[in-house]
Amino acid sequence: MIRKLLTWRLFVFNPKLEIRNPKFSHVCFLGLLAVALVAGCGSTKPAGSGKTPDRTLRAGPLRQAIIADAKEWIGTPYRAGGSDREGTDCSGMVWSVFADHGRKLPRSAREMFREGKAVYASTIAPGDLVFFKNTAGPGITHVGIYLGMLEFIHSSTRKGVIISRLDDQYYRRHYAGARRVIE
Repeated sequence: MIRKLLTWRLFVFNPKLEIRNPKFSHVCFLGLLAVALVAGCGSTKPAGSGKTPDRTLRAGPLRQAIIADAKEWIGTPYRAGGSDREGTDCSGMVWSVFADHGRKLPRSAREMFREGKAVYASTIAPGDLVFFKNTAGPGITHVGIYLGMLEFIHSSTRKGVIISRLDDQYYRRHYAGARRVIE
């Protein structure tokens, strides 16, 4: 029954096809069917974007507000121990942004790393904290706020508050983990 069905399908697609070996035609048909199924299961990207969708769109209102406020700090100069727009270090900027939204965090990156819950790199969401080790001594020494699309905002000792990428060689090498301190 199956053999007749498969042979019939081949004739429907190409009525001039001559089948000399029915087993060969079945193998060909099954091969084409497998290719069609696999091709249909491939993932697609949003039309026109060429990129993975930005998870900022799925961030809740609190996360969006934190990200918007953090971006207002761009250009603020670096100042060790600072936590205001006159000058800030990495943990000072994070501490201030989260405090403005009612979330009290410890003041140092090392202490912030103990807050919230650990997040796998594949599930980092905008508003999560990203941490780096051994950048200015041993252990956790740097923190930023994840923005989405592998970008995070932080205070650099040389450039002040900037946006950098997690896939940058330097940050990849020093990445220590991410923590979710807000839901």
